[in-house]
Amino acid sequence: MQDSIPCPTISDTGVTLDLETSGLNPVSDSIHLVVYRFHGDAVPTCVGIEDAKRDERLRSHLRNSSGVLRGHNIKFDAHFLSANGFEVNCRLEDTRVLAYLNWPIADHGLKELTKHKLKREVTELNDLALRPLKRYHQAFKDNPKFVEISKAFFSLPQLKRYAIADVVNCDDLKKKMSITQFWRDVEMPLTTILFQMERRGIYLDQEKLKKLDEDYTRRVESLMAFFGDTNPNSPKQLAKRLEEEGFDLAVLAEKTDKGAPKLDKLFFKKLDWNGNEFAKNLLAYRKYSKNLNTYIRPLLEYAARDGRVHGSFNQAGMEDTWGEGKGGTATGRLTSSDPNLQNIPARTQEGKEVRSCFIATPGFKMFDADLKQIEPRLVAHYSQAPKLINAYANGLDTHGMFASDIFKKPVEELTKIERFVGKTSWLATVYGCSYRKLLQICELNSDTPLELNLGPYLGLFDKMHPLDKKKILRFHPKCDDVMYAKWMFFKNVQDQFKASNPEIMSWRAHHIARAKLTGFVTTLGGRRIQVFGLNSHDPKERAAAERHCVNYLIQGSAADVMKMVMVAFDKRLVKTGKGFLLATVHDEVLGEYPVDSDDEEMKKLIHDVMCNTVKLNNVSIDSDTKIINNWSEK
Repeated sequence: MQDSIPCPTISDTGVTLDLETSGLNPVSDSIHLVVYRFHGDAVPTCVGIEDAKRDERLRSHLRNSSGVLRGHNIKFDAHFLSANGFEVNCRLEDTRVLAYLNWPIADHGLKELTKHKLKREVTELNDLALRPLKRYHQAFKDNPKFVEISKAFFSLPQLKRYAIADVVNCDDLKKKMSITQFWRDVEMPLTTILFQMERRGIYLDQEKLKKLDEDYTRRVESLMAFFGDTNPNSPKQLAKRLEEEGFDLAVLAEKTDKGAPKLDKLFFKKLDWNGNEFAKNLLAYRKYSKNLNTYIRPLLEYAARDGRVHGSFNQAGMEDTWGEGKGGTATGRLTSSDPNLQNIPARTQEGKEVRSCFIATPGFKMFDADLKQIEPRLVAHYSQAPKLINAYANGLDTHGMFASDIFKKPVEELTKIERFVGKTSWLATVYGCSYRKLLQICELNSDTPLELNLGPYLGLFDKMHPLDKKKILRFHPKCDDVMYAKWMFFKNVQDQFKASNPEIMSWRAHHIARAKLTGFVTTLGGRRIQVFGLNSHDPKERAAAERHCVNYLIQGSAADVMKMVMVAFDKRLVKTGKGFLLATVHDEVLGEYPVDSDDEEMKKLIHDVMCNTVKLNNVSIDSDTKIINNWSEK
């Protein structure tokens, strides 16, 4: 991390708080205990929710915009407080996020950090759980000495001691961590921004969602009738059905680690390209059932309460009832959950239909802004490759430019497939993607079979020395002359890119060499991310570490840019009363503003925040900024 700086406003004025709740839903679940300690007080206060409501000192602090509320995964507690009548306007300080900045690769649960960083023995909540036979549940529910959490019962005195220890450990853990400028200026305010954004939520067109529900249900039921007795969700039954139709899976399919046929999306996609009706219907079933069960129906449930979806945007992962859960991304990108808005496809027709149900609040207009090619621009920023610098300075087609390098022809003469391959390949090559993996990526992302000029490479596999061929077949038993020709095609694609862009590849090599010496990469915002395995004797492990090395820098810096943009939006849009933030997905910001605002002035403000909050070296940042009726119009 960067050198520590004094931060008295965070350390000396605030409250550390932890809640024990019956579950994870602030609306439907209840608060059993409220444990809090004003900074400077020796002993935490531990009371029930009604006693906490009567503590005017606590309520006043939470209302105060200059106050600080500290906790581990504090956004969770803030939502519960807000749902229970507390006005939460203070700043939020999340020690989980701070731990993530200090130790990006560690487990950031409070118990794990307490054990490994404070060297203390801890009591896990699960260890206190009592799970009586069902016939005794009512007796436990009627006993005021016990409370229920996620279908288990807990002794109230034990739970109080457990909760008090969490507050003490949270405060002591804070003292062990370094405070950086990026934490003060970006990550800490971002926690409050995300809390406010989640609390507002996004308005949903429930009538349109219900119609989609009916439509997709009909489609899924129709496809289920086509499959008959075959369960399309069972790999074993799918394999049996395919074998009954005459497919020799031992020849056609790769194998999973357990030796079963690998019937993944790419396998069925290739069958579909060859005109197989079963594969076509299976892909359609998976597409519609996923949209129905992952997005449409959950969104209807989320919107049932107030017509809005209040998702979670996580800086350092999330925790479940027992203090466990998913960690944050290695790069620092935000994750989305309940629901995961990042997974709703932006380009498929079905994804657009779901996105079209996200609309502005009545009386508001919606805007969408995303950072254009931020990762390639960061490659230009770090490498200072003249070709890239010139391309962004003059608005040139970078994807076509690199495809032109690769295929040795003018941009205007490139075929659609050649431009697609160039666009997909160049950044993947910079990251360190292998040519075999690159082929797989291109096939998965192509809507049609890849029409590649394999002529120069056909026959190479058959002419290979038997020992070399045997070595390849040991790891890739399905390899044949055509497959090998495709590999060599993409190997040549990567070789041509590397030869045509020495500045980019030289920067990559120097970046990896520096990380080998230091053991970490430093993102644009100054975050340090450790990289393990760069000096490994295992070539696969070393290659993976090198990919991480570049990925952490570029995607990590893109994450930093997006977070700084969010903070700037809060200052210039939200705090000035001009509008609200609704969501952030990857490099995209969704928001809204009152209908009586000047559209051109708002577009100017939004574009300025997106493009001028962060300055790159000799590279401008650009953004697509649109005023939209719904999210599908991005």
